[in-house]
Amino acid sequence: MECSYTGNFDEVHKAKKRRMIGPAQSKAITAMINDGRSSESFRETEAARLMKIGGNNPSIIPTGNALRLLKSRKIASEKRNKDALTAIALMKKENEYKDIIRNVGCDPFFIYYYNKEQIHMYREYSKSVTHPQIIIDATGSVVKNFMKFGLEKTKTLFLYEAVVYDKAKNHSFTVTNMVSESHNTISISNWLANWMASNVPQPMQTVCDQSLALLSAIVKTFTQYSSLKIYIEVCADIITNRLPRDSRWLP
Repeated sequence: MECSYTGNFDEVHKAKKRRMIGPAQSKAITAMINDGRSSESFRETEAARLMKIGGNNPSIIPTGNALRLLKSRKIASEKRNKDALTAIALMKKENEYKDIIRNVGCDPFFIYYYNKEQIHMYREYSKSVTHPQIIIDATGSVVKNFMKFGLEKTKTLFLYEAVVYDKAKNHSFTVTNMVSESHNTISISNWLANWMASNVPQPMQTVCDQSLALLSAIVKTFTQYSSLKIYIEVCADIITNRLPRDSRWLP
């Protein structure tokens, strides 16, 4: 019997990546979403597990693009709604979040959030010190801008955070947060007033940077003065002995 073979047998076979299914897909999703690892970090781990030094890239290690696409689709499938504002509004009504999301606005966008445990921790801290202190800071580039109702994109979003450092226990904890696209005095003071409405003790000292909006909001919320200018003038009068230190005007 004679047999003949035809074809380009001298060409190197091109290895194709296998499609991720079943356990392989679940493993990648767990690593990237639950564990917070990047697609490249996951690929490096798999390469160390499956490859020998100098070996070819096996077909069972997915590409970075395939992993990013898988992650994107998984996140999209778990969203309550494609619109971020609608999704937040739905979350606010759910049992899991109704006591965490305190207030939401859409124009300008803002969200206040803190839970009962944070309130309890701050109350207990305030009982243990004579001068309760909080530290307030704001940072950008943490929260991505998004489309509001598919009509317009939010302005730059800042994450505001009020933190307590308990010296006695040598640890810190957050008492309240806000994400907002408005960064003026009114927006910040409304957030702090919302927190104070939860029947928490008023802080006796507040630390922040030199942001005029933050300073003005702190004065407006935590003192008897309506503006930063008046507060500074009164402090100057007390320091220069134009007002007695036991004056009722003492902040």
